[in-house]
Amino acid sequence: MVERNAFSPLRLRTVFISDIHLGFKGCSAELLLDFLHHVEMDRLFLVGDIIDVWSMKRTMYWPQSHNNVLRTILGKAKRGTKVIFVPGNHDEVFREFDGAVFGNLEIHREYIHTGADGRRMLVLHGDEFDSVVKCSPWLAKLGSNIYDVLLAANPYINWVRRLFDLPHWSLSAYLKNKAKTAVQYIGSFEDAVALAARTPKVPDSKDSSNLTVELLATYLRVVDKLKPVNGGVIALVGATGAGKTTTIGKLATRWSMQHGSQDLALVSTDGYRVGARDQLMTYSRLLGAPLHTANSGEELAQALERLKSKKLILIDTAGMGPRDVRLKEQLAALKLGAARARVYLTLPAHGEANALDEAVRSFANLTPDACVLTKVDEAASLGAALSTILRHKLRIAYLCNGQRVPEDLHAAYDRRLWLARTAKKLRENAPARLSDGYLTRNLERAHAHV
Repeated sequence: MVERNAFSPLRLRTVFISDIHLGFKGCSAELLLDFLHHVEMDRLFLVGDIIDVWSMKRTMYWPQSHNNVLRTILGKAKRGTKVIFVPGNHDEVFREFDGAVFGNLEIHREYIHTGADGRRMLVLHGDEFDSVVKCSPWLAKLGSNIYDVLLAANPYINWVRRLFDLPHWSLSAYLKNKAKTAVQYIGSFEDAVALAARTPKVPDSKDSSNLTVELLATYLRVVDKLKPVNGGVIALVGATGAGKTTTIGKLATRWSMQHGSQDLALVSTDGYRVGARDQLMTYSRLLGAPLHTANSGEELAQALERLKSKKLILIDTAGMGPRDVRLKEQLAALKLGAARARVYLTLPAHGEANALDEAVRSFANLTPDACVLTKVDEAASLGAALSTILRHKLRIAYLCNGQRVPEDLHAAYDRRLWLARTAKKLRENAPARLSDGYLTRNLERAHAHV
């Protein structure tokens, strides 16, 4: 606690306070009051869960110290401090007053703050990006009840710790940080907030150039919680030259580095091209994993039956163009022999828009679980690939941005923002293109002089 003295209060430009939970027994109102009495500020942001309405609906609790906190804040507003209240999920009832102004007190659902160095930041409460809060309110309230119990236990735990001269420790914070699901969602949560901060609030629908490339990433679907390599049976399909075999090698190597090769097997169904299996055979020898071949649906089913004890089976299929007459036969064999396999469609990032669209349509009968975006490092633009993925509502499982095995294989779940930034950089570095209107006008003039 800050010691009171005769010196003047600390003067700050902006102060951010969040998750006070006034109205809840675990609220440390006295500590907050001590802080507020020792600082003066030009702006005070109250960022969510200031008043715990959820808790007060269960049990009404409002001691004098909580009242003093509100009186101190309103007193600062009266003396010139601009107070901006951004409600959270525990005090969401105040979101109905978005835009309301009461003297120096304003209520906003979100607010853009300009710092002393001129940088702008988006101020909002984190529940706006919490899938549990947004999609399962009952589960959020259940979690809140459990968390409240943990918070209430903190004072008693620390009372015992003080008897033994131990420092302050938070049981609730410890358990929250230990929760695996919380850790897994940190990356996507931060990405979502960063993308939202870059997204225009009122985009001009007539001029798509006003939309940043990062906005595309907010709509890109990825395979959530995907580890670098999950087990099971995975079949990679795609057109010739899409990078299927190299991706198989990366997946196999990543698995071997983490789990060893004793539970890994490779299967090739590509008996059409001369030397098609040579590269896969090389990976098989290097990793010490068996390679099986199958030239029909029946042979593939038999191979998978023999390998059912393996934890990861990777199937490399023949690369065929969408108009290849043998493609239908290949797809039928895969559906017959590996009906329960997860199918990943490989799409080269440098592919031409129509070719990518035709490839997706050709393999649609297999109902791919997701796609693998390969050769990102070779692409001069990602526009065609991302547009195709968005148009067909495909999920992205992995990204490949080089030939290194397995370093250049990445789970899209962890690299979504990187993909957006790469797309933006390529777009900015692309040479200027002539518009259709410019070409039409100038071709008409040229024709007039002929």
